[in-house]
Amino acid sequence: MRAGPALPSIAASSTGKGSPTQRAGARATAGEPSLRVTRGGRTSVLVPGKGTHLVGGGAECDLVVVGLKAEPAFRLELWGDGCQAGAAVEAIGAGIKVGTRDLSQGERAILANGAVIHIADVQCVIEGLPQNSTFVARSSRRRIAAAGLLALAGLLLVASLSFEGAPAPSEWPSRRASAEPRPTAASIAAELSEATRLAGLNLLAEITPDGTKILVGENAPPLDLASQRRLASILSSIGGRSPVPLVDRTRLASGLEGFVAAAGYSPVKFIVGRDGRRYREGDAISGEWRIEEIRPGQLVVAHGGERDTVDFEQPEPRLKLNLANVDSLETGQ
Repeated sequence: MRAGPALPSIAASSTGKGSPTQRAGARATAGEPSLRVTRGGRTSVLVPGKGTHLVGGGAECDLVVVGLKAEPAFRLELWGDGCQAGAAVEAIGAGIKVGTRDLSQGERAILANGAVIHIADVQCVIEGLPQNSTFVARSSRRRIAAAGLLALAGLLLVASLSFEGAPAPSEWPSRRASAEPRPTAASIAAELSEATRLAGLNLLAEITPDGTKILVGENAPPLDLASQRRLASILSSIGGRSPVPLVDRTRLASGLEGFVAAAGYSPVKFIVGRDGRRYREGDAISGEWRIEEIRPGQLVVAHGGERDTVDFEQPEPRLKLNLANVDSLETGQ
């Protein structure tokens, strides 16, 4: 059973009041087991609900922590209610600790209230369990084992009666697992807003009036390449669970404002950057950007399908003469 919204945000109801963190805190206060996730001084309180949840940085995880490797880190299991509630963790990746105890891959540990799970620079604290939760878990396992033995004895008895000609049950009651509710557009929008806040992007995620899309970063300032990649990772992790498409409305900026020191347009177009190098159309500039066109007073650069136009001042006549001298000394460009 896998259930619940993804980290690092908090599941939010479309009719709930207050921030996602406040709503999750209210549910935790009401007695549901919760997970307090802290990374880089920022904290989110999550109430995943009963069931088994994959936690990590990958898109296949139920609870996604932005910044971790894109793969499952551990499996969190929550069961019971009230004084019968319990929790356990199973290490999937390497480097998982419960308190000071290292868990090897595949190793499982019962969690007490307040237990701390460490993975990289992230701390996950389990809260809302009864103080005797470890005792309850052991007792539950004993009761489950006893129930299993009784069930086995019952099956053997039924089998023996069948061999003796006694009527066997014609139909065993089927056990149906209750399906977890699918996240709503409102909960996904709240999750995206919280995730981008924790990633340092602070982008709004808003549902369109007709409710068919979630727009991310509408009217936001342009992002640099590193920020856009962080956003793409968040959208990839959360988008698979969204009931409506996620539309990235952010723009990409090259960050080359003020980079052009001078420009020449004849007999060939070129610019001189603040780094002292000369660039022509088609050259790579500032890492992954490529010069697409040099216009009078403008530089058009491209990265993938994105373009950015950088304005710069026209060089003075004296600067043109200096550029001719610079060009005449170059041999390799």
